[in-house]
Amino acid sequence: MFLDRFLLRLFHYLLSFVSCIYNWWLKILQLRFIVFAGNSGFSNFHGFLYFVKHIFSCFRDRRKSSTKTSRTLNNTTTSTTAATPLQLNRIRCDSKELKKLPTSLGLALNERDVSSLDICNIVLWSLVMGIPYISIYDIKGDLKRNSITLQNELLKKKHELFGPEANMYEILLNPGSSLTELPKCGKQILVNILSLDDGRQSLVHIAQHLSEQVLQKQMKISDINPELIDRFYKITYGCPAPDLIIRFGKTESLLGFSPWQSQFSEILPCPSHVGLDYLTYLSTLIDYANSSQRCGK
Repeated sequence: MFLDRFLLRLFHYLLSFVSCIYNWWLKILQLRFIVFAGNSGFSNFHGFLYFVKHIFSCFRDRRKSSTKTSRTLNNTTTSTTAATPLQLNRIRCDSKELKKLPTSLGLALNERDVSSLDICNIVLWSLVMGIPYISIYDIKGDLKRNSITLQNELLKKKHELFGPEANMYEILLNPGSSLTELPKCGKQILVNILSLDDGRQSLVHIAQHLSEQVLQKQMKISDINPELIDRFYKITYGCPAPDLIIRFGKTESLLGFSPWQSQFSEILPCPSHVGLDYLTYLSTLIDYANSSQRCGK
């Protein structure tokens, strides 16, 4: 091994020396850029020397890079399925080419495992796309119990994606009734984490509350209308009903997602959110953009 390296380096230095002498010889004769008819062979010989020198240099650099790459792979702990941030201009251009975007996006996680990193990618892609609201429904409530961890991961991924521009973008996690103004499209996104209690059971709670209001004569039955129910949901969660719900998993069900919030939603399936790449996310938005929502008509 040592002898091979020594011979390779010696041959490389020898080629460099011959090439250097030849260059100086061309300078003396002022033939660097002028080639006479009888000296074309010298020019070809110089190109040959440079070509051989370049091949041996590439061979040496390749051995160094392969050693460095193997060390890097041994020290790498990131999964190859982890979502990688894409260029912002590409996402923005894709957003402009779509016929329509959902104002509010819903994610129904019908899977055993929940990947916070992949959820963060979807949230950030939606933020750049210009989607101001996103509701994430996890029937087991894992995301809701670990909302602080999710928030920290969102901040970390935001700085990785936007770099110096990270402070220009804001992610509002579960603001509820504390939201005083609408999110700025393309600069802010409101993320609402939902669990089983926020699904069908939320409609039961609203019905009980309205019944008590009527019994206490604080309101009339005639005052109860769909707009009032929408207002309750908006005050409680801060998000409007989703225009699009992406259902992840093999189960063809929303598993308790609020029927009031999903009655007019376009529901599109996706095999899994784990390892979801940007192109799959984009293809779902393209399907939504090309769909015709009839709202039950």
